[in-house]
Amino acid sequence: MQGERNHPYGVRRIDPLGRESEAGMTLGFSLFLIAVGAILRFAVTETVAGIDIQVVGVILMIVGAMGFVVTLVMFFSRRGGPGARPPQY
Repeated sequence: MQGERNHPYGVRRIDPLGRESEAGMTLGFSLFLIAVGAILRFAVTETVAGIDIQVVGVILMIVGAMGFVVTLVMFFSRRGGPGARPPQY
């Protein structure tokens, strides 16, 4: 696929400006998991044999929140400090 190339530790994406980023859970996907988890936890009242849908919803919300926090930490740790040079395009 154009814009992607193999990397020893996984797939790295190249955005339209030529910057590389690791493929992983993004903020949008984290928010999606939180939303689906909240729907399953608070809005679904049906039951399924062998599966507690409300527990699945809580698990999805927790995983989404953890992904959100990890993504934010990685984003802000990659940004330079006060003396960092701006990116060269």
